[in-house]
Amino acid sequence: MEKVEDIVIVGAGIAGLTTSLGLHRLGIRSLVLESSESLRVTGFAFSTWSNAWRALDALGIGDSLRQQHLRIQGIIVTSSTSGKPSSEISLKVKREYGENEVRCVRRKLLLEALARELPSGTIRFSSKVVSVEESGFFKLLHQADGSIIKTKVLIGCDGVNSVVAKWLAFKKPAFVGRNSIRGFLEFKDSHGFEPRFPQFFGKGIRSGFLPCDDKTVYWFFTWCPSSQDKEVEDDPAKMKQFVLQKFHDFPDRVKAVVENTPLDSIICSPLRSRYPWELLFGNISKGNVCVAGDALHPMTPDIGQGGCSALEDGIVLARCIAEALKKKSSREIEESAIGELQKDEFNRIEMGLKKFAKERRWRSFDLITTAFVVGCIQQSEGRIMNLLRDTISTYLADLLSKKADFDCGKLTISPVDKELESNPAEMKQFVLSMLNNLPDKVKAVLENTALDSFISSPLRYRHPWEVLWGNITKGNVCVAGDALHPMTPDLGQGGCSALEDGVVLARCIAEALTKTQQRKVGETAAGELDKDEFRMIEMGLNNFAKERRRRSFELVSTAYVVGFMQESKGKIMTFLRDKIFSAFLVGLLIKRAEFDCGKLIIS
Repeated sequence: MEKVEDIVIVGAGIAGLTTSLGLHRLGIRSLVLESSESLRVTGFAFSTWSNAWRALDALGIGDSLRQQHLRIQGIIVTSSTSGKPSSEISLKVKREYGENEVRCVRRKLLLEALARELPSGTIRFSSKVVSVEESGFFKLLHQADGSIIKTKVLIGCDGVNSVVAKWLAFKKPAFVGRNSIRGFLEFKDSHGFEPRFPQFFGKGIRSGFLPCDDKTVYWFFTWCPSSQDKEVEDDPAKMKQFVLQKFHDFPDRVKAVVENTPLDSIICSPLRSRYPWELLFGNISKGNVCVAGDALHPMTPDIGQGGCSALEDGIVLARCIAEALKKKSSREIEESAIGELQKDEFNRIEMGLKKFAKERRWRSFDLITTAFVVGCIQQSEGRIMNLLRDTISTYLADLLSKKADFDCGKLTISPVDKELESNPAEMKQFVLSMLNNLPDKVKAVLENTALDSFISSPLRYRHPWEVLWGNITKGNVCVAGDALHPMTPDLGQGGCSALEDGVVLARCIAEALTKTQQRKVGETAAGELDKDEFRMIEMGLNNFAKERRRRSFELVSTAYVVGFMQESKGKIMTFLRDKIFSAFLVGLLIKRAEFDCGKLIIS
């Protein structure tokens, strides 16, 4: 019998191993396919900000990695044009989610820490996926060696050249016109550098030096290559000389780091990024397939969030998948009905991946866009841009810690998502925990509500364009109330509009039937009588549809937008809602109720 894997993750990078370990912590097994013969450590190290440490703590490996890496205390920004420090920013700043925590983490140590916590056999090396094929509720993964793996869930964490992202119709990430040379140097004794992050901007370059621990330093250099720089990209010796030429005016200690870096610890790669609008309108997930990490949001390294956001992805994705797989079926399915069971599981997986996509879409868009803009400003040439950059250097450096002020959450499944909506006592406790800051009188109402007076249900609505262009009526058939315009309760118009429907529909049908009775048709012409009556009824229902179409469209659309604004958690939307739109939103409820459906009188 063909073996079916529950979850296959393509790529054993940061996103892939984080997702796999997150699932393991939640009691779910996965298989990770890695094309290389061992863990990939390309890139040597990366800056790991507060948001990444929250994700690592959620996985339970944060403290062990902290012991191996220095905590960076501040950022020193130096203009390559003037050669003088333009600003120094302390990273000991407390923000909404806590104090900044920045370290330069060695990629090898991170991947090994993730892999070490996984069950034996989770990672399968030398397993290159070359194509994806659909097979009912499953996906078939064709590998380079000719073997095929069948899976219920497919997660693409296979980097910028992702096979899975291509299957989801994402375009190949675009070259941003800049290259990056990176190096890593291990000292025999202490390197003597302070735990700070010196950065150099201007003259068309951007560079930085970060101590990982007492004996290792990671450095990078980005520039806009010309056609003459092609031969530099493939020769580490020429890379080193090229960087040293550009570092002519830099401090001797900085140049010494580059000079002493072994050639096998220097690499060069083009910088690529996904166009932000692809994230807004593209398929992050489709059915039982999704992407994460660089396969989802490849970005330039200018705000140090590539690896950090991959860690965030892994936590959120593991949580969403676990919630989907651990939910009980919404209906009783006989054991013999295998097809129905598979369909139900597929639908739950699809909803879980859609939830992940919804949660990560705007975050990814924000990071990609910010990284690209910051990189352009930091690396641009020209007097005006140099003046602007040096003037706002403090703001740009502070922007790095602002984007890191994010919490991806814990590896726990929320009570409601664990089907506890069927348990009134659990519902009551869940609601009370969410309304902790409300007045005591309000909480007392909930506390005193009898358990048999609690219910929970998912909110559903009809897409507004279906109301505009769909068939509200057809011949002598029509719909009204929730069958016509199911909407969210944010306007309080669901039941109200159903009452409107009833009055309008009764009037239209009565007018049609009254007209039919008034027409004189011979008693023997029964067929003509039926045809005439049908035509009158059809016209009456068409009048109802015409009268209710735009009203229903308006209510469904407004209710959805109001609910979205009222429940959003983003900083910008919270500010707009609380400071600008709160009175408007309340007034909107009254305005939408200012409507008269008319009397029960036939014209």
